[in-house]
Amino acid sequence: MSSFHKMETAIWKETPSPDNPFQADECFCYGYNVAEDLLTNASWIDYLFLLISGRRPNKDESNLLEKLCILLANPGVRDLSVRAAMNAGVAKAPSASTLIAALSVGSGQIYGARELVLVMELWKRNFDLDKLDLTFTKADEKGIWPELNHIPGFDPHASNTSKQVKDCLNKICEFSTGLYLPWLKNSRKELEKMAKRPLSLISVIAAGFCDLRLSIQQSEFIFLMSRLPGAAAHAMEQEKLGWRKFPFFADTVSLESDAEKKRLPNIESLIEGYINEPK
Repeated sequence: MSSFHKMETAIWKETPSPDNPFQADECFCYGYNVAEDLLTNASWIDYLFLLISGRRPNKDESNLLEKLCILLANPGVRDLSVRAAMNAGVAKAPSASTLIAALSVGSGQIYGARELVLVMELWKRNFDLDKLDLTFTKADEKGIWPELNHIPGFDPHASNTSKQVKDCLNKICEFSTGLYLPWLKNSRKELEKMAKRPLSLISVIAAGFCDLRLSIQQSEFIFLMSRLPGAAAHAMEQEKLGWRKFPFFADTVSLESDAEKKRLPNIESLIEGYINEPK
């Protein structure tokens, strides 16, 4: 006779099928019947908010999260996480490996999830510009992350705020009923003067998550997941285009002489042999 261990969770409840203990007859998420309540009445954004936060979003929260997810959906080909996915795609890696590559690179403290965490901590610390401390020079206590060489939430390479950042900040403020996005919009120039650097888009996203009253951990998970569609799209496109149309290393290989050329294998045959090699 087999026995089942009970799992303790406040998130999910299942009613087992009477003739198959491995199949659920009904599923409930925080008390909402998935088939009858959520599938009928909820949007994907509503369900995502419910799953991560444990509470049903109001209309304003649902609208704001939807706009944030649009901002996050495709970080673009300049983003390091998307470039990682494109590298995996052009090498014909499995889909799961491609997304793992994007998640891994997108977790860092340069335009990644770690930077989001630091910016949210910064915004939640103090609204008072006179007391706001933009000093981030120490490594984290656990020793996982290296010492920062830029102020989180500000572009370390630019001298002026990009049109994209200003446009997105102005537009998304229209969907906020909180304090953080309007504060960021009104304080942008003062903050940039303090940091001596222009605001980056991740500051806008961090303020949006703060207005949703989500915890930093909840926001980090949504941030990581929401960036995967763009990574997947660019990876699939790059796989079809092939490595010849991808900024790769082939055009950096040069041969000094005919003698060297005879001794070295052709770089194109090496790459194609690797890509077409049976997995």
